[in-house]
Amino acid sequence: MAWYQATFALKTELNEEEKTTLLDGFKKIVSHDKGEVVDISQMGVRKFAYEVEKEKEGFFITVNFQINSSEVNRVREFLKAREGIVRSMIIRRKAPPEKKKEEGEKNGQSEPRDLNRKPHS
Repeated sequence: MAWYQATFALKTELNEEEKTTLLDGFKKIVSHDKGEVVDISQMGVRKFAYEVEKEKEGFFITVNFQINSSEVNRVREFLKAREGIVRSMIIRRKAPPEKKKEEGEKNGQSEPRDLNRKPHS
């Protein structure tokens, strides 16, 4: 099994129920052959650099998943066949995505810094 990341832009006119249905379908396709969806990030509405299928902006979603390499085309076909998806991209990752760290951990600190503290004289 290999790690992949799919990023796709949905039409902004889709409601929450339609987005959920689309994501459930994506999860079903990935898990069909023992694949696994690890992380879903909804990045919200962003403007396109240029019009895509007469759309000026899209609701962006990124999904990290693990699946057999032979099944990736099935996922691509699923994304292309959906009317609500304006644009999509799947890339292969060398390693699984890192989990998001707490604020202090990402700076290599065990405790958050006190920015109001006076420096030593």
